[in-house]
Amino acid sequence: MSRSLRSTVATLVAATLIPAVVAVAPAAAAPTSAPSVAGIGQHVQAATKASKRVAKYARRGNDRAAARFLLQARRQAVAGAREARGLAARAGASDAAADQAVLGLAAAAATYGNATQGFAGLIDTTSGPLQAALAKAIPGSVAGRTQLLGMLSGLMTQLDGPQRDRAALGLAAVQAGAPAQVAGLAQATTLAGLPVGLQGILDAALAAATAALDDGLAQVTALLPTLPPAAQAQVAQALGLVSSTLAAITPLLAQTTQLVTSTLNSVLGLVTGLIPQVTAITGVVPGAGAPGATPAAGTPLAGLQGLIPDLSGLLGGLGGLIPGLGGLLGGR
Repeated sequence: MSRSLRSTVATLVAATLIPAVVAVAPAAAAPTSAPSVAGIGQHVQAATKASKRVAKYARRGNDRAAARFLLQARRQAVAGAREARGLAARAGASDAAADQAVLGLAAAAATYGNATQGFAGLIDTTSGPLQAALAKAIPGSVAGRTQLLGMLSGLMTQLDGPQRDRAALGLAAVQAGAPAQVAGLAQATTLAGLPVGLQGILDAALAAATAALDDGLAQVTALLPTLPPAAQAQVAQALGLVSSTLAAITPLLAQTTQLVTSTLNSVLGLVTGLIPQVTAITGVVPGAGAPGATPAAGTPLAGLQGLIPDLSGLLGGLGGLIPGLGGLLGGR
Protein backbone atom coordinates (compact mmCIF):
# COMPACT_ATOMS: atom_id res chain seq x y z
CA MET A 1 0.00 0.00 0.00
CA SER A 2 1.29 3.47 -0.80
CA ARG A 3 2.39 5.83 1.96
CA SER A 4 -0.29 8.35 0.99
CA LEU A 5 -3.03 5.72 1.21
CA ARG A 6 -1.76 4.51 4.61
CA SER A 7 -1.80 8.11 5.78
CA THR A 8 -5.40 8.48 4.64
CA VAL A 9 -6.40 5.34 6.52
CA ALA A 10 -4.58 6.35 9.70
CA THR A 11 -6.18 9.78 9.64
CA LEU A 12 -9.62 8.33 9.06
CA VAL A 13 -9.29 5.84 11.91
CA ALA A 14 -8.14 8.52 14.32
CA ALA A 15 -10.74 11.07 13.22
CA THR A 16 -13.79 8.83 13.04
CA LEU A 17 -13.46 5.64 15.05
CA ILE A 18 -12.43 7.18 18.36
CA PRO A 19 -15.10 9.93 18.34
CA ALA A 20 -17.72 7.37 17.30
CA VAL A 21 -16.86 5.14 20.24
CA VAL A 22 -16.84 8.08 22.66
CA ALA A 23 -20.16 9.35 21.32
CA VAL A 24 -21.99 6.13 22.07
CA ALA A 25 -20.22 5.20 25.31
CA PRO A 26 -22.29 5.27 28.50
CA ALA A 27 -22.12 8.53 30.39
CA ALA A 28 -20.77 6.73 33.44
CA ALA A 29 -18.96 3.45 33.77
CA ALA A 30 -21.23 0.66 34.95
CA PRO A 31 -20.59 -2.98 35.87
CA THR A 32 -20.85 -5.19 32.82
CA SER A 33 -20.81 -8.92 32.29
CA ALA A 34 -17.78 -10.61 30.79
CA PRO A 35 -17.59 -10.40 26.99
CA SER A 36 -18.95 -13.42 25.17
CA VAL A 37 -19.82 -14.62 21.68
CA ALA A 38 -23.44 -14.82 22.81
CA GLY A 39 -23.32 -11.16 23.82
CA ILE A 40 -21.79 -10.19 20.51
CA GLY A 41 -24.55 -12.15 18.78
CA GLN A 42 -27.19 -10.10 20.54
CA HIS A 43 -25.55 -6.86 19.45
CA VAL A 44 -25.15 -8.16 15.88
CA GLN A 45 -28.83 -9.04 15.68
CA ALA A 46 -29.88 -5.70 17.19
CA ALA A 47 -27.60 -3.75 14.82
CA THR A 48 -28.90 -5.70 11.83
CA LYS A 49 -32.51 -5.11 12.82
CA ALA A 50 -31.92 -1.39 13.37
CA SER A 51 -30.11 -1.05 10.03
CA LYS A 52 -33.07 -2.62 8.23
CA ARG A 53 -35.37 -0.10 9.87
CA VAL A 54 -33.09 2.73 8.78
CA ALA A 55 -33.60 1.60 5.18
CA LYS A 56 -37.33 1.08 5.62
CA TYR A 57 -38.01 4.51 7.08
CA ALA A 58 -35.59 6.30 4.75
CA ARG A 59 -37.42 4.90 1.74
CA ARG A 60 -40.75 5.95 3.25
CA GLY A 61 -39.47 9.49 3.70
CA ASN A 62 -39.64 9.32 7.51
CA ASP A 63 -36.25 10.87 8.13
CA ARG A 64 -36.76 11.31 11.86
CA ALA A 65 -37.42 7.62 12.45
CA ALA A 66 -34.58 6.63 10.11
CA ALA A 67 -32.16 8.85 12.03
CA ARG A 68 -33.27 7.34 15.33
CA PHE A 69 -32.63 3.79 14.15
CA LEU A 70 -29.34 4.86 12.58
CA LEU A 71 -28.15 5.89 16.03
CA GLN A 72 -29.33 2.55 17.45
CA ALA A 73 -27.53 0.61 14.73
CA ARG A 74 -24.28 2.44 15.43
CA ARG A 75 -24.58 1.95 19.18
CA GLN A 76 -25.18 -1.77 18.83
CA ALA A 77 -22.28 -2.20 16.38
CA VAL A 78 -19.95 -0.37 18.74
CA ALA A 79 -21.14 -2.47 21.69
CA GLY A 80 -20.49 -5.67 19.72
CA ALA A 81 -17.05 -4.45 18.73
CA ARG A 82 -16.26 -3.64 22.36
CA GLU A 83 -17.10 -7.19 23.41
CA ALA A 84 -15.09 -8.60 20.50
CA ARG A 85 -12.04 -6.64 21.60
CA GLY A 86 -12.55 -8.02 25.09
CA LEU A 87 -12.54 -11.57 23.75
CA ALA A 88 -9.42 -10.83 21.71
CA ALA A 89 -7.62 -9.69 24.85
CA ARG A 90 -8.30 -13.11 26.39
CA ALA A 91 -7.48 -15.16 23.29
CA GLY A 92 -4.25 -16.54 24.76
CA ALA A 93 -5.95 -18.05 27.79
CA SER A 94 -6.99 -21.30 26.09
CA ASP A 95 -7.83 -22.83 22.74
CA ALA A 96 -11.52 -22.26 23.43
CA ALA A 97 -10.85 -18.60 24.22
CA ALA A 98 -8.93 -18.25 20.94
CA ASP A 99 -11.81 -19.80 19.00
CA GLN A 100 -14.32 -17.42 20.56
CA ALA A 101 -12.07 -14.42 19.90
CA VAL A 102 -11.84 -15.35 16.21
CA LEU A 103 -15.59 -15.76 15.86
CA GLY A 104 -16.35 -12.60 17.83
CA LEU A 105 -13.96 -10.44 15.83
CA ALA A 106 -15.25 -11.84 12.52
CA ALA A 107 -18.88 -11.29 13.49
CA ALA A 108 -18.35 -7.74 14.75
CA ALA A 109 -16.23 -6.80 11.73
CA ALA A 110 -18.80 -8.23 9.32
CA THR A 111 -21.50 -6.18 11.05
CA TYR A 112 -19.56 -2.99 10.39
CA GLY A 113 -19.03 -4.05 6.78
CA ASN A 114 -22.71 -4.70 6.22
CA ALA A 115 -23.54 -1.32 7.74
CA THR A 116 -21.09 0.39 5.40
CA GLN A 117 -22.71 -1.18 2.38
CA GLY A 118 -26.25 -0.55 3.59
CA PHE A 119 -25.71 3.10 4.50
CA ALA A 120 -23.87 3.81 1.25
CA GLY A 121 -26.81 2.37 -0.68
CA LEU A 122 -29.14 4.93 0.89
CA ILE A 123 -27.10 8.02 0.01
CA ASP A 124 -28.77 8.46 -3.37
CA THR A 125 -32.31 8.12 -1.97
CA THR A 126 -31.93 10.67 0.83
CA SER A 127 -31.10 14.33 1.23
CA GLY A 128 -30.54 16.97 3.86
CA PRO A 129 -29.72 16.01 7.46
CA LEU A 130 -30.44 12.30 7.01
CA GLN A 131 -28.13 12.04 4.01
CA ALA A 132 -25.44 13.83 6.00
CA ALA A 133 -25.95 11.52 8.99
CA LEU A 134 -25.65 8.44 6.78
CA ALA A 135 -22.50 9.73 5.11
CA LYS A 136 -20.92 10.60 8.44
CA ALA A 137 -21.73 7.15 9.84
CA ILE A 138 -19.83 5.39 7.05
CA PRO A 139 -16.24 6.35 7.99
CA GLY A 140 -16.75 5.06 11.54
CA SER A 141 -18.03 1.74 10.19
CA VAL A 142 -15.07 1.44 7.80
CA ALA A 143 -12.61 2.32 10.54
CA GLY A 144 -14.24 -0.05 13.04
CA ARG A 145 -14.13 -2.93 10.59
CA THR A 146 -10.49 -2.17 9.75
CA GLN A 147 -9.52 -2.12 13.43
CA LEU A 148 -11.25 -5.42 14.20
CA LEU A 149 -9.72 -7.14 11.18
CA GLY A 150 -6.35 -5.79 12.26
CA MET A 151 -6.86 -7.52 15.60
CA LEU A 152 -7.88 -10.71 13.80
CA SER A 153 -4.72 -10.48 11.71
CA GLY A 154 -2.75 -10.00 14.90
CA LEU A 155 -4.18 -13.24 16.27
CA MET A 156 -2.79 -15.07 13.25
CA THR A 157 0.70 -14.11 14.38
CA GLN A 158 0.06 -14.97 18.04
CA LEU A 159 -1.68 -18.31 17.61
CA ASP A 160 -0.49 -21.54 16.09
CA GLY A 161 -1.93 -24.81 14.89
CA PRO A 162 -5.70 -25.08 14.37
CA GLN A 163 -6.38 -21.79 16.14
CA ARG A 164 -4.19 -19.88 13.69
CA ASP A 165 -5.89 -21.66 10.78
CA ARG A 166 -9.30 -20.63 12.08
CA ALA A 167 -8.17 -17.02 12.38
CA ALA A 168 -7.08 -17.13 8.73
CA LEU A 169 -10.45 -18.60 7.74
CA GLY A 170 -12.31 -15.91 9.65
CA LEU A 171 -10.29 -13.17 7.99
CA ALA A 172 -10.82 -14.68 4.54
CA ALA A 173 -14.56 -15.02 5.15
CA VAL A 174 -15.02 -11.39 6.14
CA GLN A 175 -12.80 -10.14 3.32
CA ALA A 176 -15.01 -11.98 0.83
CA GLY A 177 -17.67 -9.32 1.47
CA ALA A 178 -15.27 -6.38 1.09
CA PRO A 179 -15.51 -5.88 -2.70
CA ALA A 180 -19.29 -5.45 -2.55
CA GLN A 181 -18.82 -2.86 0.19
CA VAL A 182 -16.19 -1.06 -1.86
CA ALA A 183 -18.56 -1.15 -4.84
CA GLY A 184 -21.36 0.40 -2.80
CA LEU A 185 -19.06 3.16 -1.60
CA ALA A 186 -17.73 3.74 -5.11
CA GLN A 187 -21.27 4.20 -6.40
CA ALA A 188 -22.05 6.65 -3.61
CA THR A 189 -18.97 8.76 -4.37
CA THR A 190 -19.96 9.12 -8.04
CA LEU A 191 -23.45 10.48 -7.38
CA ALA A 192 -24.10 13.87 -8.95
CA GLY A 193 -24.87 16.84 -6.75
CA LEU A 194 -23.39 15.62 -3.48
CA PRO A 195 -22.46 18.44 -1.10
CA VAL A 196 -18.72 19.05 -1.15
CA GLY A 197 -18.29 18.12 2.51
CA LEU A 198 -20.07 14.80 2.10
CA GLN A 199 -18.13 14.07 -1.07
CA GLY A 200 -14.88 14.39 0.85
CA ILE A 201 -16.12 12.11 3.63
CA LEU A 202 -17.17 9.40 1.20
CA ASP A 203 -13.97 9.68 -0.85
CA ALA A 204 -11.87 9.19 2.28
CA ALA A 205 -14.01 6.25 3.40
CA LEU A 206 -13.65 4.62 -0.03
CA ALA A 207 -9.87 5.02 0.06
CA ALA A 208 -9.74 3.46 3.53
CA ALA A 209 -12.00 0.54 2.59
CA THR A 210 -9.94 -0.14 -0.53
CA ALA A 211 -6.71 -0.05 1.43
CA ALA A 212 -8.11 -2.47 4.02
CA LEU A 213 -9.12 -4.87 1.24
CA ASP A 214 -5.62 -4.69 -0.22
CA ASP A 215 -3.94 -5.40 3.13
CA GLY A 216 -6.39 -8.12 4.13
CA LEU A 217 -5.94 -10.10 0.94
CA ALA A 218 -2.17 -9.84 1.21
CA GLN A 219 -2.28 -11.27 4.74
CA VAL A 220 -4.59 -14.12 3.81
CA THR A 221 -2.69 -15.15 0.71
CA ALA A 222 0.64 -15.09 2.53
CA LEU A 223 -0.70 -17.80 4.85
CA LEU A 224 -2.39 -19.85 2.13
CA PRO A 225 0.45 -22.37 1.52
CA THR A 226 0.68 -23.15 5.24
CA LEU A 227 -3.00 -23.94 5.78
CA PRO A 228 -4.42 -27.48 5.85
CA PRO A 229 -6.26 -28.61 2.68
CA ALA A 230 -9.76 -27.97 4.06
CA ALA A 231 -8.85 -24.42 5.04
CA GLN A 232 -7.12 -23.83 1.71
CA ALA A 233 -10.32 -24.75 -0.11
CA GLN A 234 -12.31 -22.29 2.00
CA VAL A 235 -9.81 -19.51 1.30
CA ALA A 236 -10.03 -20.41 -2.39
CA GLN A 237 -13.78 -19.86 -2.23
CA ALA A 238 -13.26 -16.46 -0.62
CA LEU A 239 -10.78 -15.47 -3.32
CA GLY A 240 -13.26 -16.57 -5.96
CA LEU A 241 -15.91 -14.27 -4.49
CA VAL A 242 -13.43 -11.40 -4.36
CA SER A 243 -12.34 -11.95 -7.95
CA SER A 244 -15.86 -12.14 -9.40
CA THR A 245 -17.09 -9.09 -7.48
CA LEU A 246 -14.07 -6.99 -8.41
CA ALA A 247 -14.49 -7.90 -12.06
CA ALA A 248 -18.13 -6.81 -11.88
CA ILE A 249 -17.28 -3.37 -10.48
CA THR A 250 -14.50 -2.64 -12.97
CA PRO A 251 -16.68 -0.08 -14.83
CA LEU A 252 -16.84 1.98 -11.63
CA LEU A 253 -13.06 2.32 -11.46
CA ALA A 254 -12.85 5.06 -14.06
CA GLN A 255 -15.26 7.23 -12.05
CA THR A 256 -13.44 7.09 -8.71
CA THR A 257 -10.34 8.93 -7.54
CA GLN A 258 -7.03 7.99 -9.14
CA LEU A 259 -5.71 6.70 -5.80
CA VAL A 260 -8.65 4.33 -5.36
CA THR A 261 -8.57 3.28 -9.01
CA SER A 262 -4.90 2.36 -8.75
CA THR A 263 -5.42 0.36 -5.56
CA LEU A 264 -8.47 -1.49 -6.86
CA ASN A 265 -6.63 -2.41 -10.03
CA SER A 266 -3.74 -3.62 -7.88
CA VAL A 267 -6.07 -5.80 -5.79
CA LEU A 268 -7.71 -7.23 -8.91
CA GLY A 269 -4.29 -8.03 -10.34
CA LEU A 270 -3.24 -9.67 -7.07
CA VAL A 271 -6.29 -11.92 -6.95
CA THR A 272 -6.10 -12.77 -10.65
CA GLY A 273 -2.45 -13.71 -10.29
CA LEU A 274 -3.23 -15.93 -7.32
CA ILE A 275 -5.79 -18.08 -9.10
CA PRO A 276 -3.20 -20.44 -10.69
CA GLN A 277 -1.42 -20.73 -7.31
CA VAL A 278 -4.67 -21.53 -5.49
CA THR A 279 -5.66 -24.05 -8.15
CA ALA A 280 -2.29 -25.78 -7.90
CA ILE A 281 -2.58 -26.09 -4.12
CA THR A 282 -6.25 -26.95 -3.77
CA GLY A 283 -7.29 -28.36 -7.11
CA VAL A 284 -10.06 -25.75 -7.17
CA VAL A 285 -10.49 -22.92 -9.66
CA PRO A 286 -11.66 -20.03 -7.43
CA GLY A 287 -13.67 -18.31 -10.12
CA ALA A 288 -15.57 -21.53 -10.78
CA GLY A 289 -16.55 -22.01 -7.16
CA ALA A 290 -14.99 -23.97 -4.33
CA PRO A 291 -16.29 -26.61 -1.96
CA GLY A 292 -17.90 -25.23 1.14
CA ALA A 293 -20.57 -27.14 2.98
CA THR A 294 -23.56 -25.25 4.30
CA PRO A 295 -24.04 -25.85 8.02
CA ALA A 296 -27.11 -27.91 8.82
CA ALA A 297 -29.59 -26.62 11.36
CA GLY A 298 -28.40 -27.26 14.88
CA THR A 299 -24.75 -27.72 13.91
CA PRO A 300 -21.91 -25.44 15.09
CA LEU A 301 -22.24 -21.93 13.64
CA ALA A 302 -25.40 -22.78 11.71
CA GLY A 303 -27.11 -19.80 13.30
CA LEU A 304 -24.63 -17.44 11.68
CA GLN A 305 -25.62 -18.48 8.15
CA GLY A 306 -27.51 -15.56 6.65
CA LEU A 307 -27.09 -13.44 9.78
CA ILE A 308 -23.70 -12.28 8.53
CA PRO A 309 -23.67 -12.24 4.70
CA ASP A 310 -19.87 -11.84 4.60
CA LEU A 311 -19.54 -15.34 6.07
CA SER A 312 -22.13 -17.02 3.87
CA GLY A 313 -20.83 -20.18 2.25
CA LEU A 314 -17.64 -20.24 4.28
CA LEU A 315 -19.17 -21.24 7.59
CA GLY A 316 -19.30 -24.90 6.67
CA GLY A 317 -15.54 -25.28 6.93
CA LEU A 318 -15.22 -22.80 9.76
CA GLY A 319 -18.01 -24.42 11.75
CA GLY A 320 -16.48 -27.84 11.40
CA LEU A 321 -13.25 -26.54 12.84
CA ILE A 322 -14.83 -24.82 15.85
CA PRO A 323 -16.99 -27.40 17.65
CA GLY A 324 -19.18 -26.52 20.57
CA LEU A 325 -20.25 -23.06 19.42
CA GLY A 326 -23.58 -24.04 17.90
CA GLY A 327 -26.47 -21.72 18.68
CA LEU A 328 -24.33 -19.06 20.35
CA LEU A 329 -25.50 -16.39 17.97
CA GLY A 330 -28.87 -17.81 17.11
CA GLY A 331 -30.85 -16.76 14.06
CA ARG A 332 -32.31 -13.46 12.99
